[in-house]
Amino acid sequence: MYTRWLKVSLLLFTVFVCPGQSKLEVRLDSVKNIAGEEETLALFKFRLLGKERLLNGTLTLLVDIDDNYEGAVEVYFFTNGEWVLTHIKRKKPGDFVANYLRKYYFPPNADTNLPYGGENCLKKGEYYFKKIAVPFDNWPMNVSRGLIRTDVSIRSLEGKKVGGYELNCIVTDKKS
Repeated sequence: MYTRWLKVSLLLFTVFVCPGQSKLEVRLDSVKNIAGEEETLALFKFRLLGKERLLNGTLTLLVDIDDNYEGAVEVYFFTNGEWVLTHIKRKKPGDFVANYLRKYYFPPNADTNLPYGGENCLKKGEYYFKKIAVPFDNWPMNVSRGLIRTDVSIRSLEGKKVGGYELNCIVTDKKS
């Protein structure tokens, strides 16, 4: 389940670009952990390392993330002085991780114990992420340039956040 959720987050970020050699330069600017609305069941402890801005940290699940939860992604583009929201369809966690997070954020060789997705449940426990370099070369070319904020959360079926993270990046065209 969690896998699907993570994939949805990544899919949102990449939905606007077709695959291919990237002419984009993307810099991860900041990452912030988001607490749950009533209770926090998914504890994201991420940070960015060094000038390469590598993603590092852990995800601790206090319960099994199963069909009672969904992965949700909201992408905000900073346009004309305001944040403009784009929603991505909510997905079951296994689908989210497999089709979004693993595809766009965590390459197959990433140092993580996060399952590849497809499972109906992301088991209670701790998942690590070590020095992950987000692969921007498969992001769509028509993604907006400028500041982008992605809020990735796990939600109950009632829509209440039980944990998540906010990832901010700056997208520009590569200099020749």
